[in-house]
Amino acid sequence: MYTPKISILLLTVVLTACHVSNSLISTSILPSSNLTNNPSSSASPSIITEHNIIYGFNERHTLDISYRGDLISPVPAVLMIHGGSWISGDKSNMLKYRTAIIQEGYVYVSMNYRLITNQATYLDMLEDIELAIAYIKTQTLGIPIDTTQIVLAGESAGAHLAMLFSYRNTSPIVIKFILALVPPLDFTDPNYINFGNPTNQLFLANQLMQTNIMNANELLENGYPQSWYDASPIHFLETAVPTLIGYGALDELIPQSNYVRFLEKVGEINAPVEAILFANSGHALDNDPIQLEELFNSFFLSIKNITYQSYPLTFNTHMGILTI
Repeated sequence: MYTPKISILLLTVVLTACHVSNSLISTSILPSSNLTNNPSSSASPSIITEHNIIYGFNERHTLDISYRGDLISPVPAVLMIHGGSWISGDKSNMLKYRTAIIQEGYVYVSMNYRLITNQATYLDMLEDIELAIAYIKTQTLGIPIDTTQIVLAGESAGAHLAMLFSYRNTSPIVIKFILALVPPLDFTDPNYINFGNPTNQLFLANQLMQTNIMNANELLENGYPQSWYDASPIHFLETAVPTLIGYGALDELIPQSNYVRFLEKVGEINAPVEAILFANSGHALDNDPIQLEELFNSFFLSIKNITYQSYPLTFNTHMGILTI
């Protein structure tokens, strides 16, 4: 893979400080109604968790699985994909969603994947998602997972990867729904490369798409490389699966034009995508609690309608019953 003159290792600390600090949704802003119960209390079912399951060939190929101990029938998994500007982050960043997902009756899965610091491109990252889903399909026989359908959810870079992977339609398990929080949607948006910190944006884009673009003017003069199109979810909207997006009007990392262009195309082709604008929030979606509650309520209602239309959800009766 092409490595630019600026060292990846030298920039990692800088990019982490500039991007990752704002790329993860704060635990404190999740809907409190979904997070107040303590799974270890006597009133709650036991939670079974398996950590650092190896799903592939790289040291980053690990995932965690958690689910209610009183599940009888198989239920869909929600696969969480962490953010971090494709250069950092960890599956543990998504733990703040675990309790809500489990309480709603799903299996929680959170994965690590190869990063730019591992010399990975977006294609490598998509391969990792496919490997993780293949593992869920074939290697989880002792876990109550419905391997005929799955839900993907991600933050920032992870949201971008969740959408791109799903829209490219190569999943070993049918993807029924995507929750995408502040995803980059269009690298071919002329405003994208010059937004925020242009040096960081260009570095990340070059590494992610394996190109050697020196500045934005080069893109304007010569056009965008094919890999920049192929890495942008907007160019795969014709094969989109149902998606719910949350994005901030004050996002400091992704220009609003990214969302405007994307949603205009959604309207043109009537793609199955809905978006909720957080009018007072930046990339962390941390200043619109009403919209956040609306987003998660809509997410859980949508996936229940989609994933449980063919069979009921049942728990062990002596431990409690969840009615859908």
